[in-house]
Amino acid sequence: VGELEIMIVDEVNRGHGCGSEAVRLMINYILNTIHRLTKLVVKIDETNETSIRMFEKLGFQIYKHIRVFKQVCLKMEIDELIKEKFKLINYKIEKNYTIDFD
Repeated sequence: VGELEIMIVDEVNRGHGCGSEAVRLMINYILNTIHRLTKLVVKIDETNETSIRMFEKLGFQIYKHIRVFKQVCLKMEIDELIKEKFKLINYKIEKNYTIDFD
């Protein structure tokens, strides 16, 4: 089992697809380098509906709530369909991003 985490801190950069783009690249890298993983999981604050929807659109499914930490846990079972979906050969970067570090 592998666990993913991503955070887009600057609100100006949220909602433009860079989070899902980064997750797609991470999944692609994982699938091409760590061949024994059978599942990816993420833990998201239960109030972060945007992030939960993003992971659901990428193929993750909610499988439990951790009430004490106020988190939702989502998982993605790695199978041949997922491997095909995230193949780099089918992947293209859709946007041009710039990040300023102050």
